[in-house]
Amino acid sequence: MPHHEAQNNLLGFRNESLLEVSRYIEKELQEHQESHFTALSPDYFHQYYSGEEVLVGEQSYIYRSYRTWLDLAHRLDCRILTPKELAHPLVKFTFIKNKSLASFHDSHSPDPSEKYGTNSEFARLSKLEEPDFLLDYKDALEQVGIDNGDTIINLGINSADEFKLIERITPSDVFNDITLIGVDHCESALKKAKEHFCKEKHMFINQDLGSLNYSELPKANLLISIGTLQSSAIHGQEVFRKAFQEGLHKGASIILGFPNCRYMNGELRYGAKIKNFKKPDLSLLIKDISYYKKYLQQHKYEVFIRGKYTLFLCATPRRAKSSSAADRSSALKT
Repeated sequence: MPHHEAQNNLLGFRNESLLEVSRYIEKELQEHQESHFTALSPDYFHQYYSGEEVLVGEQSYIYRSYRTWLDLAHRLDCRILTPKELAHPLVKFTFIKNKSLASFHDSHSPDPSEKYGTNSEFARLSKLEEPDFLLDYKDALEQVGIDNGDTIINLGINSADEFKLIERITPSDVFNDITLIGVDHCESALKKAKEHFCKEKHMFINQDLGSLNYSELPKANLLISIGTLQSSAIHGQEVFRKAFQEGLHKGASIILGFPNCRYMNGELRYGAKIKNFKKPDLSLLIKDISYYKKYLQQHKYEVFIRGKYTLFLCATPRRAKSSSAADRSSALKT
């Protein structure tokens, strides 16, 4: 059980297990909006792993990193305030229970096409300010490579944040020679995208993905679709197959993004949630990714999957072995 720290009259954790800690905080949050407690400051013990015992003078503590405390707050549906340093070696933590677990995904719009429009809750989000999304998407773009004269099509582009990262990481002479095609059924989001990408090579099409006529568009060298193919408003697999078969050059690359998160109370929360399930469940997410991976492998693509809050499927054409490499492989077998 936690004890009272004499200097500040706060409940403190020393060598209790994480199970004991979580149970105590959960119980306190059933009665109060906030939970205040002390624990060992992680600042002075970088060489330890969470759960290891640390001896400070004659007192033993269980070390836990700030990441551990952040993850615990997340799992308990809490926001964590900035820890306050107390007398060595303690720090004060405050967990605040989220008042509402409502998500923008649950919102409704009189016009279904504007559910993700410029006046929606979704428009407040900036994925390029999320470290995991930014760096994983950047890695995927660098893996597929972008060359002069490429055509890039994005299905479900919304306000074009994904194009903005391409613009930022691509040399200007290469970017100015790229054709960008963005497709979305949300008119207000596309209008915002056009305000930034307004050159002749920038095309934005206000249309449902299922009815897109690829014969009217230049064939693309790179297909991007992030957070769209899982939408209940479309048949994602059919949309993808049609784009793959009709809209791409032979040997084009693919980047698909699958949300493994929810946005609630101003925070990004891990875990895909199925309707009518209280807790996140990744079953459909894994099923969907498995389908696209298998489909592309059958078409002789190398497929890589990375990510955390958004899982990125990155696919590039499988390169044939050089004759010398094939000879070496044959020699090894014999």
